[in-house]
Amino acid sequence: MKKICTVLVVFIFAFTQESFAQSHTLKVKTIVSQQLQPDFNSSGRIFLFVSESQRGQPRMNTWPGGSNKIYAINLTDWKAGEEFVFDENINLTSSSETKISELPEGTYRVQVLWDQNREASQINAPGNLYSEAKTIELKENTTIELPLKEIIPPIELAKHELLEEVDFKSDVLSEWWGKEMRIKAAVFLPRSFFDEPDREYPVRYNIAGYGGRYTRAARMLSHIEWWTSSDAPEVINVFLDGEGPFGDCYQLNSENSGPYGTALIEELIPYIEEKYRGIGTPESRFLDGCSTGGWVSLALQLFYPDFFNGCFSYSPDQVDFENCQLINIYSDENAFYNEHALPASHCQGSFRRTHYFTKAVYSI
Repeated sequence: MKKICTVLVVFIFAFTQESFAQSHTLKVKTIVSQQLQPDFNSSGRIFLFVSESQRGQPRMNTWPGGSNKIYAINLTDWKAGEEFVFDENINLTSSSETKISELPEGTYRVQVLWDQNREASQINAPGNLYSEAKTIELKENTTIELPLKEIIPPIELAKHELLEEVDFKSDVLSEWWGKEMRIKAAVFLPRSFFDEPDREYPVRYNIAGYGGRYTRAARMLSHIEWWTSSDAPEVINVFLDGEGPFGDCYQLNSENSGPYGTALIEELIPYIEEKYRGIGTPESRFLDGCSTGGWVSLALQLFYPDFFNGCFSYSPDQVDFENCQLINIYSDENAFYNEHALPASHCQGSFRRTHYFTKAVYSI
């Protein structure tokens, strides 16, 4: 018996030692490069991405958990020539339970981003700074340097004679926020628009999935031969912008984001239909969207039934709570497991994503 216990202790010790040997500390040093210092703001939030995927730039994957571990902290007075170090001594907010000092051995792609654009809700917003994406082999405690050498350029809409950008100041939102607030949209015009200057057109309003920008209208250019042919409908396509102060504005009135619904119905749409010769009647305008856009298109039709002629809502977010992911909040006894004992973690994950990666992250 004594011999068995000895062997067991040795096995446990060896296993424990091996487990510890598989984890290492990653230390990342960053500094604002000299050429970007004129564009640098001293207050913001700094992000470190540690991704197991070797494709693309880790900063473009902001989904929490999974293979992309994200660490972040607010900085209020960071000097341009001062080095910042990500290590175990910093109290970092993390999308993962794995600490930066306990990363498993493996191959990672690492990148740093400085979020200094406080007006935008997304961290990959124009004006933010970022480093190169560097691939490392983590086999021991490792220190790397990733200076911030790149700046995200302004968003620009693709160029085409039938594609126009709308950059509109909303008086309603500006009054609510106490500062100038602008709404953007893209307008894709029908083939006869310039040849028939007296003609008026019906209008389709498209809403994107969560956080989708108006620049997605450029995808229409891949179908430009069809769009300019006689097979295509003579209709104006308007691509609404999902950008809002705290993530997607949802195109609706909100106590947090402001009167986006009023701005859309009373300001933006009348402006667009007057400028681009929309027919301007409820019968001549309709909505469509997918995912969050599916929910928003249906919500707009329900909240403004006399303003739109109908909507096409594809794969929308749930519109009631009888089927909220895997639970029915009116009958299920537990919000974490439904009546079939299945976890309802999908619903929790969607809230976690929203709160972590919009500007609400500044209050964490």
